[in-house]
Amino acid sequence: ACALIRNKDSKIFKVIAIITFYLGLVGGIVGVLLNEIYASTPDLTDWDTLKGMLSHVTMLFGCIYLVTAGFIKIRVSNIISIVIGLVFLLLDGLIVIGLHKLFNLDSPNAMYLLSPPLEALPWFNTWLIGVLAIVLFFIFTVIYEQIAVKKGERWYNKINFRRKK
Repeated sequence: ACALIRNKDSKIFKVIAIITFYLGLVGGIVGVLLNEIYASTPDLTDWDTLKGMLSHVTMLFGCIYLVTAGFIKIRVSNIISIVIGLVFLLLDGLIVIGLHKLFNLDSPNAMYLLSPPLEALPWFNTWLIGVLAIVLFFIFTVIYEQIAVKKGERWYNKINFRRKK
């Protein structure tokens, strides 16, 4: 979606680029390191295995490009876009499951909405993963800003402490 938006200065592009960066980075890393298809068929000559690995590696490079090319900046304020992205992921999963039910197909466990990713840990579900992701992104960006952003430009300097009289 990012590549299809012509105006790279628009607010919609920035939101989509932030969502793509953070969720794509995590999705790419998880997709490479914890790839279910590769775990069951560890053979890169198998098309499904190769396709899964290549798509996740390509996603990682695309996400890294968004930062290195200057399209996004890693900031605490990005949390709002991340929450929007997580909501869209949930809606996407619900739509996929709904379409499968509508056409009487076997329902996939899209976004792990039907059952948790680890059956042995039923409490470790999509909702907990989403909340943990938001908390971890917040911690990561706070640490990043402490290291890489000038003191007067950090997230806590942008909070308006003035009270209305």
